[in-house]
Amino acid sequence: MLLLRDLYDLQILSARQIKRLYYDDRQYGYNRIRTLQAKGWLNSKPLVHQRKKETQYYYLTEMAIRKVLEGQENLKYRSSSQNRPDNKYQVERQLAINEIYITLKQLEKSKGTDIWEWLDSRKTKEKFGLNTNDYIAGCLINKKSQDRYGIYLPFKLSDKDDMKSFFTKIKNEIQKNLTISKYIIFCPDSETFEIVNKNLKTEGRAVSILPFPKGVNLLYNFLSDYEESILKLYEQHFQIPKDSIEKEPAIYATHSTAEIYLTEILTNDVAKKELIERYINDQRINKKLWVLCWTTQEKELAAIIQGSGKVFIYPISWANSELLKGIDEKEMFDRIHRTNQVPKEKKAETVGFSLWGEPLKYIKKLPKGQRSSFIQDLIESYLEGKIEGYIAEE
Repeated sequence: MLLLRDLYDLQILSARQIKRLYYDDRQYGYNRIRTLQAKGWLNSKPLVHQRKKETQYYYLTEMAIRKVLEGQENLKYRSSSQNRPDNKYQVERQLAINEIYITLKQLEKSKGTDIWEWLDSRKTKEKFGLNTNDYIAGCLINKKSQDRYGIYLPFKLSDKDDMKSFFTKIKNEIQKNLTISKYIIFCPDSETFEIVNKNLKTEGRAVSILPFPKGVNLLYNFLSDYEESILKLYEQHFQIPKDSIEKEPAIYATHSTAEIYLTEILTNDVAKKELIERYINDQRINKKLWVLCWTTQEKELAAIIQGSGKVFIYPISWANSELLKGIDEKEMFDRIHRTNQVPKEKKAETVGFSLWGEPLKYIKKLPKGQRSSFIQDLIESYLEGKIEGYIAEE
């Protein structure tokens, strides 16, 4: 019942998302999904892009919703049609939003932790008194620190939408909503990242800009226990013993020693970058400020610092960083890698997937409604190297 209960809040999940979280990523999960559908608990639809099926997504039937709501007086009734996205753009965005939750829960399960609470968009708006039309995707609450992070994931909702209009809407919402003090904007592509990173001014609000979906691993590894994580990094990269580092009350740094201010922008916090620029222009303080950043941020920071004699940057490599390890990016749902898509130059190798003998006899015995999904699972298992087979070339 956990899957059905979660699905009432999450609205939709892809077959792979269900398999990963609820069935330990075992192939058996696909069989369970088909069983739940056959028993009338789940319905499904394909997500089609450019006339090609990208994935199958699942949602609750009326029977399942009634079961979930039994004895749950605090839950508002929503029919099956009300409890799922209206069009393919909303479907794509909701699956991506749910990937944040799926990935975090997978990481917590693998590490044996219980740190993050996820509130979907509807619960977030209700809890914090936000406008029902706000674009906010949800909220993450750190149970240890009680930090709240409003989550945004800009996706087009029609062919006419552009990222600049979403950026303006997000910026206005963040400035208006004072009940949440910290925000994370996950950017699904480089175009969105550039627009947000270059133009967002936070007026003191803590807003991190991260790539999606890889940034979810960083969120878990770095922000689950920020104090422990940052002290370890300062000791490793600044070569300063932990017992010499203290939390810094001044706004320009997170920590300090007797001689040096220490800060970081590893989550690409816009407010921290603005504070570095202010510190350079603050003539009252001459204490050195050391900044831990990614090598990918080095050029941007150098332009801010412009040879300042009191700010020094210490870049670390994004590639193969422990902070980014976790769920493989290829397993996550995003609009660039929805499934194991085949590169254009390799498409000829997948035209003639052949079945014969016993597998073909088995498929012919299946109900017509189950044949295509079974064949899709079979092909995906082959591509992932889980079963042996042969793909004929053109």
